[in-house]
Amino acid sequence: MSRTRRTLESQQPDEMSRLQLVDLIDRVIKTAEKQTGYVFHMDEQLACLKDYLEIRPNRRDDILRLVMAGRLLLCPWYVLNNCNRCSGEGTVRNLLFGFSIAEEWGRCCRLDTISSHNGQMDQVSSGFRIQHAADPDSGNVEMESPGELNSYLKQLNERCQNLLELQLEPLYVQLNRWTEGEEAYPSDELDYLWMELLEIQTGSVQQAAGGRYLRLLDMAEDLLRRGMKNLSLRIDRSGMDADGYFLAVANTLPYERAEMVETCLYPLSKDSFDSFGLLDERGNFVEFDLLDSNEGNREPTESIRCPERDPCHCHRIRFRTVIPGGGYRTFKLFRKSAAEELDTMVRPAPQGWSMQNEHMRVAVDSDGQVDLLDSETGIESPNIFGFEMAMGSGASAQNDPTKPAVSILENRGVRLAYDFGVTLNLSLDAGSKHLTVEVRVEQCTEDQRLRLLVHTDVHTDEDLSSQPFDCLRRKLNLNSSGPEHIKASSNCGMVSVRDWNKQMTIFNNGNHEYEHLPDSRGTIALLLMNSENKSARGPGFDRCPQNDSFKLVIRPGQASEAQLMREMQCFLVPMLSIFDAVDCRMSSAGSDMQDVVHRPNAGEAQPLPLKNGGLELDGEVVFSAFKRSHDRKAWILRFFNPAEAVAEVQTSEGYARVSDLDERTTGMDWYGTASVSAKRIVTLRF
Repeated sequence: MSRTRRTLESQQPDEMSRLQLVDLIDRVIKTAEKQTGYVFHMDEQLACLKDYLEIRPNRRDDILRLVMAGRLLLCPWYVLNNCNRCSGEGTVRNLLFGFSIAEEWGRCCRLDTISSHNGQMDQVSSGFRIQHAADPDSGNVEMESPGELNSYLKQLNERCQNLLELQLEPLYVQLNRWTEGEEAYPSDELDYLWMELLEIQTGSVQQAAGGRYLRLLDMAEDLLRRGMKNLSLRIDRSGMDADGYFLAVANTLPYERAEMVETCLYPLSKDSFDSFGLLDERGNFVEFDLLDSNEGNREPTESIRCPERDPCHCHRIRFRTVIPGGGYRTFKLFRKSAAEELDTMVRPAPQGWSMQNEHMRVAVDSDGQVDLLDSETGIESPNIFGFEMAMGSGASAQNDPTKPAVSILENRGVRLAYDFGVTLNLSLDAGSKHLTVEVRVEQCTEDQRLRLLVHTDVHTDEDLSSQPFDCLRRKLNLNSSGPEHIKASSNCGMVSVRDWNKQMTIFNNGNHEYEHLPDSRGTIALLLMNSENKSARGPGFDRCPQNDSFKLVIRPGQASEAQLMREMQCFLVPMLSIFDAVDCRMSSAGSDMQDVVHRPNAGEAQPLPLKNGGLELDGEVVFSAFKRSHDRKAWILRFFNPAEAVAEVQTSEGYARVSDLDERTTGMDWYGTASVSAKRIVTLRF
């Protein structure tokens, strides 16, 4: 039996690789015609058949004949699974698409060879009833460091995955359920986006991947905008001023969220909202922070555009609110006289280069040393940041290579600017347990490796890191001593260390390589820049920025695995907001096209309330998906227990059937509450 393993984009250009694929399958068909016992295993890449038939559409019958005769074995994967880039949900979608395509051809081979996977892959395979065969090329290994992508592409990849599984899908499920099916769930569009993302993740030509990621984001973000617009059109406007405005804020995660929302308001200048306030759905005043305000022009966002553009205000505000799990809230703007001051929330502004709220205090001295005090435990972490720079194969320069310039950041935080091209912007929100760190790397030499060091002062020989469907416990690497011995580990957005007295957690949006150093301070090293990353962009990749930026969160305090992974999701996925006019004005009132662009409320549909809840998931488990089932006949809720102990869980859905990961096979009944065993992935169908 022959077999092949091909990425959709090898190191050669995509079309050259496709021609090689055409040659290969041509030879397979020719060989099968000559040798009656010849069998070829198309393992882990059914997308290759699509690529082949785009060039050889007349060979479809030849392929079908071989498949039905059992001489061309079709695996259950759509593309070669890349565990370094693919989330747990992405792996499940890969198999769902693969099974569908194989079954369309008539037969699916459940024999699989996988060269590498994370610790939960056995459970995923079992959920699809896949049997593993020994891979002659390599054995099963733990998910290795995802170092083949530069930091910019890692962030694009993560943004695409989070947008699909944590925002788009749950938003449209809730819209469909709130409107009793009147708002259609965009199954075709979402399937297309998932298949495109899986194909990008399989490729390895970075300059091609960057453009494809950006095109995917364009479509996905427009689909998200449409969903939020459909929500705003259905919100009950009775009791609002006809010439007024409102703001809707939505939470797509199934947990109640109490956090800051930053958004822009665009009232038309003629409507006199240069000074304004906010009211919640009960008429209570909402305090906010006005970050900036200027004048501009508002253009219609619909496909029909008027020649005119309306002058408008652009108010950027920030406020703290509580949004129910899977729900939304509505806030109404009201006019205030210009003489009145805006009600603004007092943020913990730097005072003598320090910030404080009820959970922690952060102090920055004139030399740039950052000290953190956990107010709840009284435990202090002095000098928490440092850097490690390695030039070529030489020794590393570690810890405070230079003193930074310390300054106030727009009265909202502290900025540390280092002369080797790194800037740290620190901020602390009222009520937050997170110190936010925005990292910008503005320059890097061709032979430089740069890592941010977070000194946790937690004395332990193991760490926790987020992985697909899991929270993995790793032992400390005791053989690390210098850049030539670096053994980076991977994470999907969270790294945590804890001992008997203290815990420190780091959330990140793209720093997926980390190392737990065996030093006296329990240091976590996060890769900021590698010279290979910079050069790997290659010529012609003009859409990739020359600078890199990251966002980190430092979280002191004890928390469970599930709690940390939930907070990580909230960090990675901000709440959604949409600003709209009460009468849905899209352009100036004097235009000849007023009747076209002035859109009424959503027909005769039952209006939605000003505040609404949705799916809620309680207990020590982590949300994974809320979507239409692959057969489009039911809804799917998926979650997992990341801990090594049994978790009690409760869902707002009163009745469902427990399903396998294939979303077809159903088992026991679910009545809203149950115990979930350690490391278990649960799929509910209802």
